[in-house]
Amino acid sequence: MPSYVGQVQRIKSNASSTFASIYIGDDPDNTELLRISLAAADSFAVLTHKRSLLGMLIKSCAYGFVVSAITRSGSSEITSVQVGPFEIAPNDQPVHEDFYAVTGENFPDDAELVFDSDTATVTVTPDLVRPHLLLVSELPTSIPTGWNMLSVTSSAGTSEAFPVDVSDQDRYLKRVINAGAPKQYPFTLSFVANAAIDRDGTLNIYADPILGNRSGYHAIVDYAMNNIFAVDEDFLRPGERDAEMRILSIFDDSLATEEANTLCEEDTTSTIMRATKSRVNSFLLNYGVVTDLCIIFHGSTTNTRGSASRCADDYSRGLAEPFTYDGTDYNHWPYRDQPGSTAISVNNSTGRMTAIHELGHCTSENDNGRVRDLYNDRTYTNFALNKKWRAASGDAIPATFATYNGTTYNSDPNRDGIGYPSTWVTYHPELQVSTAPNLMDNYSSSSVFDKLTAAWYRDRIRVILDR
Repeated sequence: MPSYVGQVQRIKSNASSTFASIYIGDDPDNTELLRISLAAADSFAVLTHKRSLLGMLIKSCAYGFVVSAITRSGSSEITSVQVGPFEIAPNDQPVHEDFYAVTGENFPDDAELVFDSDTATVTVTPDLVRPHLLLVSELPTSIPTGWNMLSVTSSAGTSEAFPVDVSDQDRYLKRVINAGAPKQYPFTLSFVANAAIDRDGTLNIYADPILGNRSGYHAIVDYAMNNIFAVDEDFLRPGERDAEMRILSIFDDSLATEEANTLCEEDTTSTIMRATKSRVNSFLLNYGVVTDLCIIFHGSTTNTRGSASRCADDYSRGLAEPFTYDGTDYNHWPYRDQPGSTAISVNNSTGRMTAIHELGHCTSENDNGRVRDLYNDRTYTNFALNKKWRAASGDAIPATFATYNGTTYNSDPNRDGIGYPSTWVTYHPELQVSTAPNLMDNYSSSSVFDKLTAAWYRDRIRVILDR
């Protein structure tokens, strides 16, 4: 099959946009004329493929990328397009005061972004550095608008430059922070600015103040990203596999104060804000998003305490991985019927591990293992993965906590330095780090899961990532 390599010099389409002429070559005056035609007889799948090819070519033309276009033998009709590879790959267009992310490989901790234009060179320190991702929570207005050459520089050297068109247009409603694995349903984490709050569960709703606080929203997403991906607890980044996770943000200040956009509900007996998980799927589908986990940020000034709702897995879809817990059979399922969701205040203290603690709840599952709070003495009738109880507080704590997939896990007899109150009947699994409280207990900035929960989550997250 013939292959044509060069820059996309120009693209022309007919009046009905059913035919596009693509001119490819290293010189505007010496190009190869190729085409993409959208025929009425094409199936939906074929049309979708052709439109994706055309979209890649349009972007390549705008950014000056070199492409390799492949055609059928004896035809000028393009059948596939390859772009790159690039050392770095910016996600979407850079917009002043919006999130901006750049992906790549082996970014060191001191990596910085350099925007070089005809009028200025601006260096930006990312708010989060992962080996595959550099995230700026609000792109500085000091970067000139228009074309800049973007590179990543560090003590390890400087990447090749990549052309980007910096804009001061309106910030994106949906911004992709990390595209994730190139498949239809990568493991997905969504951040959402809530539009309306239900005062008491009766649809007595009012507008969420967070939609008038875009800067605060960016700051709390920045906190959450660091709280999840830059701490000791790595259950959502096992073996650096968070590069495979799709992460995105939705902030839509045009949303009406109505039921469909009400993702938070106040607890009338406390300061807790609850996530209305049942509406999350339909809300996100309006933006073409299917998610596994959703953090909903709100601006309530009264109900500022976070809470979480566990995943409800889809038991009819995908291949489950069975496991045993104390001799009973359960399953890790790859897909969600309803995502795990948590509601967190925009004014949450950035010194606390609230985001990853709440995700510790909502990444667990209704019937195949609930990860519970350990800072209280509540007992339950359903399967609590990380919490058990004795008949009486005076009974000895059993040495063995549980057996998971044939491995025996001990109990934590002392609850670190916190200690079990004398009246408690509940007890916990053995800690991974004996000097730090459990992440699900009265956690500190260095808290991690216990050994049992960590092992269970390693398997659950792997099943989701591998789907």
